[in-house]
Amino acid sequence: LAVIDAAAAAARAEAAAAEAAQLSERVAASEASLARARAEAERRDQELQRESAAAADARREMEAAKARQRQVEERAAAAEESRRAKEAEAARAAEVAKGAEASE
Repeated sequence: LAVIDAAAAAARAEAAAAEAAQLSERVAASEASLARARAEAERRDQELQRESAAAADARREMEAAKARQRQVEERAAAAEESRRAKEAEAARAAEVAKGAEASE
């Protein structure tokens, strides 16, 4: 009877060991899966950081281009104002010259 009990206990121990081995394999597989997921999350985070930096660079470039455009427009407006002032001065000079001719 003791032999049967010992054999049954040995069988239970063997079954428990097999179950423990299966659980160990499942834990290892879960840990590997978690490691892959963490690596993928890190890769995505780095990609998002690169994209964010690129977007910030693009915004800065756009603002710089807008500033250059404003400067060009301001210079063009100043040149136009200068041209009109010169035309007005030339017209006044022509009127003065006509008046001087008429006086003579």
